[in-house]
Amino acid sequence: MQSVAPSPTPVRAIHVDWTAPRLSQGDDRTSLHQSSPLGRLADAVLRLHGILAWRRLGPAGARAELVTDTAGAEEADRAGHLDWYDGYSTELDDLGELNLDPPRFFSAGKFYALSRTDTDTVVQDLDFYLRDRPPRPGPDDVTLTHDELREAAVYPKLSDLCQDLDCTNRFQPYDDVDTLPGNTSFLWAGSVAMARLIGRTSLDFCLAHPDSLPRWDGDSIGVLLWAEQWLTPALTLLNGGRVHRLTTSIWDTRISEWTDDAPRSEYYHHTWIQQKALAQQFPELRVAYCWYLLSDLMARCPGAIDTIDNMSLTSQERQLVDHVARVDDPTRMWLDVSAAQAFGK
Repeated sequence: MQSVAPSPTPVRAIHVDWTAPRLSQGDDRTSLHQSSPLGRLADAVLRLHGILAWRRLGPAGARAELVTDTAGAEEADRAGHLDWYDGYSTELDDLGELNLDPPRFFSAGKFYALSRTDTDTVVQDLDFYLRDRPPRPGPDDVTLTHDELREAAVYPKLSDLCQDLDCTNRFQPYDDVDTLPGNTSFLWAGSVAMARLIGRTSLDFCLAHPDSLPRWDGDSIGVLLWAEQWLTPALTLLNGGRVHRLTTSIWDTRISEWTDDAPRSEYYHHTWIQQKALAQQFPELRVAYCWYLLSDLMARCPGAIDTIDNMSLTSQERQLVDHVARVDDPTRMWLDVSAAQAFGK
């Protein structure tokens, strides 16, 4: 068992934005985020709330940083987001040296950032923000968002992934661990050494069979989740650590529902699979969801509306922000129909 030594605070939370998977699919370098399923304003509100909530709810001295590549930094700068962070890095430019296929390994930016970190690190997805203080992991531990049931179509057995005996021998001990996969929209590694161990092991798994994994088809996250959401808790337990969670609720991957009614929303917000629903099934609700995000941001971080207001907004976006700002109780879901129709076009 590897020994993991503790490391000092402050703890930084990072947003990881590796643009190569999107650029390789034909997105224009100068408009990377314009085709977002949620819309530009909702994306910005989620990003800002993630930053502010970590500073408020993380340990003393908590920082928020962006880990990206040159294209991502340029886009964040054009959008006015770069100044929201305490710092940023374009270290993901170097990820290309590993010759991983970006659409196949779209989470590799997260692994790479963890493998190179020199400070205690939390990885937060861009559509996630905290609502309460998270449990701080010990030096050998991790804190994840929640557990998920292991469904074969989403989390296949190692025998379905490894194409040779060497791969099987290297990673079988992780596959044999008695645990559940953990959603890593929030991943807090308890020490620098633990973060690097998770990052390196996940990258090693990807590099072990770069051509055998199918590309993500947009409907199934596919087998890459083994490298991220199975391997992280399994590695932690195999190393003698503990897995903490923001909620005890378990997501049933077979039917896409929670297994119980345990509290969740008071601890965090994660758009997650609703992005697809809002983009494809209920596009008319995108503006209502953006209203909800703006209202929650105002209620929890009152001064943040000024940051949003200072963005370069379209007339429809400005109208929505102004409506939310004028409501006495910003948590009340009131919506001007004409504004919603205009914004939703």
